[in-house]
Amino acid sequence: MKMKNFFMRLLRISETAAIMCSAVAVLFFILSAIGVGVIMLFFEPFDILFFMIGLLSGCLLTILKIFMMEKTLNKALDMEKANAKNYAAFQTILRNLLTLAVLVAVAFLTRVFGLAGIVAGIITMQISGYVTGAIIRKR
Repeated sequence: MKMKNFFMRLLRISETAAIMCSAVAVLFFILSAIGVGVIMLFFEPFDILFFMIGLLSGCLLTILKIFMMEKTLNKALDMEKANAKNYAAFQTILRNLLTLAVLVAVAFLTRVFGLAGIVAGIITMQISGYVTGAIIRKR
């Protein structure tokens, strides 16, 4: 719970978004351990660096996207229906373009393992959403 409070104070976000960010942080360490183990067993140890750069980039991108989504929802709730719909659609396009830009940048700067890392980091958003839903339902 301390990590959740850290995200809430640092980013000034809701409890739900803070739980999602905390889940992403925990998933970062879990995926790091799994990725390092797999790479050590089957590939060159030097590839760990590329994987970790990709994973860190993906997880940071995910946290940024969670922050952006919350700000979009809060702002859209204060708008009229038509304006809110257009604003939310535009923000979704921006988040997807940001994801594409980070994917392309990591793909050009690192090897295949960096791309695998960033994809794993981006997928943490969906996993953290399921974890957050389960945590909130248990309350």
